[in-house]
Amino acid sequence: MQLSDSNKDLEDLLVFMHIPKTGGTTLREIIQRQYEPNKVWTFGTIYQFREELSEMSEKRIKQIRCLQGHACFGEVHQPFNRAYNYLTMLRDPIERMLSLYCRHGGAQGLSLKEFITKTDFEFATKNTQTRYASAEAPPNLEIAKENLEKHFAVVGITEMFVESIFLMKKELGWVDIDYTKKNISQDRLSLDEISQEVIEFIRENNELDNELYNYAKSRLESKIQNLSLESKEELDEFRTRCNNSMK
Repeated sequence: MQLSDSNKDLEDLLVFMHIPKTGGTTLREIIQRQYEPNKVWTFGTIYQFREELSEMSEKRIKQIRCLQGHACFGEVHQPFNRAYNYLTMLRDPIERMLSLYCRHGGAQGLSLKEFITKTDFEFATKNTQTRYASAEAPPNLEIAKENLEKHFAVVGITEMFVESIFLMKKELGWVDIDYTKKNISQDRLSLDEISQEVIEFIRENNELDNELYNYAKSRLESKIQNLSLESKEELDEFRTRCNNSMK
């Protein structure tokens, strides 16, 4: 199903590109609160999206203001024929890999290195974040950067989650952004438990992701630095409130 050209004046579409193990489950819950329930479409994978879309009426499509799920850039906004903005979260590649391994590789009895080298998991373990942002195979770093620059309202950083959510609120006019963390791995490995050899192996397999992460983090830090004094004070209050809620 695709909207006709006469419907291009509909409200803008927000797409949350949810890269696995980047804090996206918590963000999805925050996004959900910003809209009426029938205006958010949350899907699992691109295959689920395509299947549901094929059965969806034009009336239903017109209602949707936000899409969120595991799909690469450009895979889900095109059928809507309207202006769009993207959001995503990027995470330090090593931290993301440890969290991913806890969920998948460890459960299968694989070592961390075996998990990374296993062909079945290549999409999830090798430059996955760049693959999502560039929608290219193999992943293309320059296209990923260009897409983040041109099409994303905010690119958040998992390690700076509070600041990321605050900037999303300012950019998109959100109201309620208080949260509790969701889908946290309780038994994941820590860096202290990983040999330097394996850490370097992860880096070698995620060089593009590391560059993309540092690029996005630098941009986020610049946006925070350029906030007005009033907004910085508001951010400090929000940060304090979040810290108190975690105690």
